[in-house]
Amino acid sequence: MTEIKEFKGFVYNQDKISDLSKVVCPPYDVINEHQRRAYAQKDPSNLIHVLLSQGQDGLDKYKSASNKFQELISNNILIQDNEPAVYLYDHQYIINNEKKNRLGFIALLKIDEKGAVFPHENTHLPAKLDRFELLSHVKANLSPIFIMFSDKERMLKRIFDEKLKLSKPDINIVDIDGASHRIWKVVDKEIIKLIKNNLIDKPMFIADGHHRYEVASQFRQSMKNISEKFTGDESFNYVMSYFTDVDSSDLTILPIHRLVKEKSDNTVGILSEYFDIKNIKSGSELDLLMKKNIDAHVFGLYDGKFYFLKLKNDNLIEQYVDLDKPHAYKKLDVTILKYLMLKPLFGNPDTEVKYTIEINEAVNLVDRKDFELAIFVNPIKIEDLIKIASFKEKMPQKSTYFYPKVLSGIVIHKFEEFGILNQVR
Repeated sequence: MTEIKEFKGFVYNQDKISDLSKVVCPPYDVINEHQRRAYAQKDPSNLIHVLLSQGQDGLDKYKSASNKFQELISNNILIQDNEPAVYLYDHQYIINNEKKNRLGFIALLKIDEKGAVFPHENTHLPAKLDRFELLSHVKANLSPIFIMFSDKERMLKRIFDEKLKLSKPDINIVDIDGASHRIWKVVDKEIIKLIKNNLIDKPMFIADGHHRYEVASQFRQSMKNISEKFTGDESFNYVMSYFTDVDSSDLTILPIHRLVKEKSDNTVGILSEYFDIKNIKSGSELDLLMKKNIDAHVFGLYDGKFYFLKLKNDNLIEQYVDLDKPHAYKKLDVTILKYLMLKPLFGNPDTEVKYTIEINEAVNLVDRKDFELAIFVNPIKIEDLIKIASFKEKMPQKSTYFYPKVLSGIVIHKFEEFGILNQVR
């Protein structure tokens, strides 16, 4: 059973912060160091100073993050809403010259112990240790995890069109990419009841935030272990989540391309055993060919020249992908890449690679000789993700990139059981 709950979110005080775009930022795991510095310079109140604190005044980064979070609350820069709400989120963006309108909502999701929440990616210990330490200090969900559910009844669209579309949003932000983020605080008990009842029997699939979900679960367990009167209703039993329709055409997954430092003396010759290979004149021609062949197992290569590759025969998957996994996992393009490209070329399917969603960046890095080879893939199909997650399987690392990201700082869930932050630790 899926349990959703409204909450009194902390939001930026618009009487003090007139331009909210200066104080929000993307999730921590898509921010590089250059971007971190840029967000830090936007405003002293930008959430980046909590989300990715660098430490100051002799304090480590987690204590500094806690102090900064407390300062934002004490100075009424972050203020708590008066009523529990579900936060309806209208996200408008442009991708490939097409306007998209992704509807969702932010609420609390009860941490699942019975298998109703399905992840699809493996997590890594260093990231979990880092996020657990931050959560233990700030005692708040600073960013929502990204959850998909099936909304075939178009509940969200009906609520938006009938109740909210013509009203002014409570929060309205245009980010640096030109995407708009509009939030309505829904306090109507009948609407909230409708949302809760609609989701109660539906599986939840994690799109983004696997590390944060696991950390929230670990934090809940740690608090349960030390609580004298644990009820299961404490606020740390829930994790702030963004929910959107898995079946929506406005849900975008971008491909994550690979860059390899190693060099093969006969790349095309080796791969021609498995793929039909065609020389391509340009990156734009290659991109067009890959999009036209979205339902086939196709790839692109760049080593100074562009190549278009198409798997010769699907039987090669079972022949060479030696894994004790469901066929749906084996036939993923990212799996084929490992076992029918990286392994034949370098003798190791786990050859070290760098990841990027930008084709131009990959080409430039190869041209600069930082890498020897770029491998381009098509995006994962959402139906494949759901099928594999339903099998309780995890995809290879960096299989999906959901775009655009939900902003950090647009709403914050602070655990109710803890008072002044610096008196807790």
